[in-house]
Amino acid sequence: MNFIQQYYLKRRLNSFVEKRTETQRSIYTLKETQSMCFFLTYDTFEQLEELIHYTSLHKKRKIICYLPSDKFIEHKIDTMTVYTITPKAIHLTGKVDKEVRENIFSQHYDVFIDTDIKSDLSALYLKTFFDADFRIGRNSEYYKYYDLTLCVGEQYTIKEYISNLETYTLKLKGN
Repeated sequence: MNFIQQYYLKRRLNSFVEKRTETQRSIYTLKETQSMCFFLTYDTFEQLEELIHYTSLHKKRKIICYLPSDKFIEHKIDTMTVYTITPKAIHLTGKVDKEVRENIFSQHYDVFIDTDIKSDLSALYLKTFFDADFRIGRNSEYYKYYDLTLCVGEQYTIKEYISNLETYTLKLKGN
């Protein structure tokens, strides 16, 4: 990523934060949501497999898998369940490919869940395009991009993270 692209991405991130602080969000429990989107920066197939298993048990769940330039998925995946995005989807000026905009960002979700512990600038930038009523993150460094941030360490699997989210959203909702 070069300087020009970094400039445009940071500018978009700043405007996203300004818009988010203007609106009040209601809390969703994971069980009551009609549509949910998970964002995962691909590291290992086991992580992706855990998410695929979780979403197969629930309706209207989508997985967005960001593939950093040095990664590739070594196993065959169902492209109806998992949609992949690469850094090439982001142009020099920060514009995102039309195909990605139409297939992913055009949908509305009740809940957007970021499963990443660490994010690079490109992945963080892509996360701002998702239209969701309630946004959940995992990294306290990026708290301003989410309505709820549940910080758990790397030792927690995605399954354990989702289980903790279900518990905490129920408690926050008062159930």
